[in-house]
Amino acid sequence: PSVNGYVGCRFCPELRLVQDAIGLARKAVRETARLDPGHKLPEGAIPTFNRAVLYLIWYQGFALAARAIHNPYIPSAKVSQYKGVVSFADKDDGSGHKARLGWIPKDLHIYMVQEEAWLRQVERTHRLKEPDGSPVFFLTDNFRPVSVRPGIIEEVSRDIYPFPANTQRKVMRFMLHNAGVSPEMIEMYLGHWHERREPWGRWSSFDNQGYLAKLRNVIPGILKELGFKHIRRGNRPE
Repeated sequence: PSVNGYVGCRFCPELRLVQDAIGLARKAVRETARLDPGHKLPEGAIPTFNRAVLYLIWYQGFALAARAIHNPYIPSAKVSQYKGVVSFADKDDGSGHKARLGWIPKDLHIYMVQEEAWLRQVERTHRLKEPDGSPVFFLTDNFRPVSVRPGIIEEVSRDIYPFPANTQRKVMRFMLHNAGVSPEMIEMYLGHWHERREPWGRWSSFDNQGYLAKLRNVIPGILKELGFKHIRRGNRPE
């Protein structure tokens, strides 16, 4: 962030910066894993709680290259339990024109189920109400739940990752390119297409099965390289 000159995409940070930020968010998950959600969070634990939630949002957001929108998190119940396939529209007017296929690795799906259960326990303990019906939320200093929004994500991550909430898309585009994924598949992955160029169109020759197979082949390795892993609660996390 202190560099004044850029080569290439301005908001695609160096890989080590991304890995360091993810590592710090992962550390927050380990710290909250030691807390009993049946008891109220101790004073001063809210920043750690929010950073642990950020890790969940990032884990899914990097896997899907999700756009920075209001409530970007996709609940685990909407993901195919056996194949990991999910359809979602993070840039749409309700017509479905920008809907796209995504794939959630099994480890991530298990982690999503675990964290949603943990957040429900926190809700019950603190008598909170899910904002906007989402299972994922941040907390204010006075223990009020707030919806996941780009501005809140940037506020929570500012000290460790001073980049726009949409930066994960640029990182994943770079990583997929380095993994040898075709430009056509990367555009599908990012949800980039114009009218009459839709990969799901009637006359499209886009290979959806080949696309999903490619994601299954490369996404787990990319997430591992970035530093994502399933951290279990109630046991030794790593």
